[in-house]
Amino acid sequence: MNIAIHARNATKWQSQVGPLFKQGLQRYGINAAITQSTERVSDIAIILGPNEWKHIEQDGLPYIMGNRKFIGFGEHVHSTLAISWDGFNGLGTFCVDAIDRARLSSYIDVDDIRPQQNGKYSLLCEQSDLGKCVKYKSITQWYDYVKSSTNNLKIRKKSNPEYSNFNSWEQGFLSDIQNVKEAHVLNSTVSTELLYYGVDVISHDIGNPCFAGNIDTRIELFHYLSHCQWTFSEIRNGDWWEKMKEKSGPRLCDITL
Repeated sequence: MNIAIHARNATKWQSQVGPLFKQGLQRYGINAAITQSTERVSDIAIILGPNEWKHIEQDGLPYIMGNRKFIGFGEHVHSTLAISWDGFNGLGTFCVDAIDRARLSSYIDVDDIRPQQNGKYSLLCEQSDLGKCVKYKSITQWYDYVKSSTNNLKIRKKSNPEYSNFNSWEQGFLSDIQNVKEAHVLNSTVSTELLYYGVDVISHDIGNPCFAGNIDTRIELFHYLSHCQWTFSEIRNGDWWEKMKEKSGPRLCDITL
């Protein structure tokens, strides 16, 4: 089996994680090359992040994507990746075949999940671009759609906890969702954070990691999502490959809870 890991040296997290994937695969006798090529150089490509490897995603051949975690805060933001076959977030296949209900506690304490919020506002969550959504021509078009069809709408600027101190991020996030009953999200992972803090999510694209869940099923969704992501130590020791070496199961957007 021929595998290459596509990682940019100039992107800190990719240069850090690329060698971890290589070490994990070596446990199974696979000597994967690390490359910065934006074109496919192997039978199976491991690509880090969804933004720099468009040609590989679109060439019709198998790829594995490592990208931002779904659940967890603090250290998990910098030490955990979601890993999927042939798709991004809700469009990916995560090969979850059974649920170990103890795994979620590695990321969050279920008792700390906030109760459902009630409020008078809806929240529009901005994001950098459309992601993999093809329904709209631009992110602005989606914004305009939500604004024209929703009353009592507040706007949240994009902000991820990995780019700031967690306590500062949380304080800002709680301010953003004050008196909010529901949030409109295209396909951003902010959906998981909204559900954690008690805000129901309206998903506008199947690429949303919470497309198959809502406030009523969030505990079961979180249990599932805890099996979609892997710690850096699990990537280094190859545990993820043992579960994912053969693509199987539904896409995340197709799961039933």
